[in-house]
Amino acid sequence: MIFPKIFGCYVPVRCTKMNTKNVKVRMKGRFHQYYVFGQYIDCDKWKTNYENCLKFRHTRSLEAVEKLLENEKARHEDRIRKAQMNDVWEYRSSPPADWAKPLPEWEKLHQNSVLSNIQENKTKTASIIDSPTQNSVCTII
Repeated sequence: MIFPKIFGCYVPVRCTKMNTKNVKVRMKGRFHQYYVFGQYIDCDKWKTNYENCLKFRHTRSLEAVEKLLENEKARHEDRIRKAQMNDVWEYRSSPPADWAKPLPEWEKLHQNSVLSNIQENKTKTASIIDSPTQNSVCTII
């Protein structure tokens, strides 16, 4: 696919998914808009994105994919901006000082769990592989 090589992380969804994602024009979606926002939201941007997606899919027009990616980038930046404006969460620059402290109660409770047994088997297998001279068998037929 051409997107990841040229455009990095702004990979638009497939056209068919974009069309099914476009629930804003359905009755249920319109009712949800009215319930949440108190008004209907303009769906022209979704329609334009869908048309640009189909245009690129059929003609490989770089102009269409650039418009599509611009809209995706703007939507992504808007979502990030709104998340950063949220004052409920405090953003950290580094993890807490005690984030890696041991959890002794948890370790005791889960000492014989499935995951600990798997990890133990992996370490045993790794030690056998690392020292093949101890358990090597040579057969000559």
